[in-house]
Amino acid sequence: MDEINSEYVALKGEARRETTSKERLKELASIRDELVEIVAQNVVAPPELLADLASHKNKAVRKAVTSNPNTPTKTLLDLGTYFPQELLNNPVFDFLALEDLDFVKKIPLSTLASLIQRKEVPKFLLNYAVSFKYHEIADIAKMHVAISGEMTEGWHAIAKLVQKEPFASPLISEEEKKDMHISLDLLTNFTEFVSSDLFENYRFREAIALNPNTNSMKLRRLAKDSNVRVRNSVASNPNTPLDILQIKSRDDNYAVRNSVARNLKTPTEILELLARDSRSEVRQNVARNLKTPTKILELLANDSEKKVRDSLSVNPNTPKTILESYGNPNNRDYLLVGCIAGNPNTPIDVLKSLLTYSDKSRKSLAKNPSTPTEILELLTQNSHSEVRQNVARNPSTPTHILKSFANSSSALIRASVARNCNIPLEILELLANDFHALVRASVAQNPRISKDTLKLLIHDSDNRVRSSVTKNPNTSLEILQLLANDPDNQVRSSVAKNPKCTRQIKETIFKKFAKSEIPSFSRVALFLSDYAESSVLAENSNSISWLERYAIAQNKKTPQDTLKILAQDGNRIVRATAKESLQKLYD
Repeated sequence: MDEINSEYVALKGEARRETTSKERLKELASIRDELVEIVAQNVVAPPELLADLASHKNKAVRKAVTSNPNTPTKTLLDLGTYFPQELLNNPVFDFLALEDLDFVKKIPLSTLASLIQRKEVPKFLLNYAVSFKYHEIADIAKMHVAISGEMTEGWHAIAKLVQKEPFASPLISEEEKKDMHISLDLLTNFTEFVSSDLFENYRFREAIALNPNTNSMKLRRLAKDSNVRVRNSVASNPNTPLDILQIKSRDDNYAVRNSVARNLKTPTEILELLARDSRSEVRQNVARNLKTPTKILELLANDSEKKVRDSLSVNPNTPKTILESYGNPNNRDYLLVGCIAGNPNTPIDVLKSLLTYSDKSRKSLAKNPSTPTEILELLTQNSHSEVRQNVARNPSTPTHILKSFANSSSALIRASVARNCNIPLEILELLANDFHALVRASVAQNPRISKDTLKLLIHDSDNRVRSSVTKNPNTSLEILQLLANDPDNQVRSSVAKNPKCTRQIKETIFKKFAKSEIPSFSRVALFLSDYAESSVLAENSNSISWLERYAIAQNKKTPQDTLKILAQDGNRIVRATAKESLQKLYD
């Protein structure tokens, strides 16, 4: 043991020394994770190695790269988004600003937004940002105490206005925006934990109204919302009470009536009323609704608008006599004929006639459960991968075809087989060990998979597979409890969406929102709540988002020392809020 320790000490010494060769530093960085951060701090580390380490999974390594003056300029500026203080402290930053008159124009917008929130930001950056073409940058700069001075009143009102639409900015990357939308959707499963302030964000209310797990009591409240998008979402929710659907079917906004027409819980008498709506879009959705009775479908078959009549082609309840007239091979409306080819109620002779019609019709035939076996056999040889994928997913596809497809060289086709609800168990178990994560993820969602295999898949190295396990209807509470502690945010998010997820499991997940490094609505929600631990609030008090620092500054559990630091924050709103919280402590 002493030998191992002394060897490790020697390796650390090598990683620190400026006389260590570049080749040796590269080698040391590959030996063990503990040495990577030390190598990243070494000022003689080669630029190309530092550029590689900029995407390292360890935050401390990326931070060290941002502090290293040998890091390539582009890499430094990209990392500055998440490590603005390290970028400002890097001795090369001032040199670059002096050397290149256009330097500020090369700073990515997200990095600029982070830099101008720092207390000790250079004045030239603030002056540049305060008149920036994007108001998001200019607004952040104007909130800096060095520009606008201390705030004495009104800071909460300003913050709440911004909080209504947080992170909606061109400064944020598409990946971050995606994460934030996921965050907003995810939070709808945690309404019992979040601050009432967040309900002022209409997108949050809209997401709650869309969530199929939202109870009828909340939906009743949201049905009276002033925002049409929220009311529209209530009208489309399968849990919306029938009396609310009745009211919304007469809403002045046709988009709301449209949602009622689409809702599978809408009763016949309301569908009958909407089948005569003045807007053709509403009548179209009645025609598509799987719960619309035959007598109403027959009424719509004589509608004056062609697009309403054509909408009947996707409804499996549409009478065969209507579908026969649409499926005429002389019909040149390829989209319509494609819908006919995919309708399980289309007569067999019409389906057979559409085999050679178009690519669209063949793709639809391949997934139609009523398509005869002999046609499915022919479609297995089709040159289009999407056609073969649809055959693989078709519940009527014979076992011998599924077995053949399970050995396909295409991961997309094997994944399609794995999704098939009638797949023999032995094929499914075989695909559970497929080398491609997409295939294993498809297996994980198939309700036919055994509980033992599900338990094995929760340890899969790919987060998409573990996330898919949470979507399986047979996933047990025990598995959900285990995945609630998964290191990946996407997996934990999927657990929260499972209808079986308990309040206790949700609380575990809610507290882990802070583990994500990307600013998000869910992190703001945690930092505003009573569920955030004092240590977590202190640890995140240097967040790159002033909204997150603002939330921490007003939390009663934030440590006094942290509040004192935030009381010196560059952002005047954060600063004023922290001072207010400190005053309450003193009082």
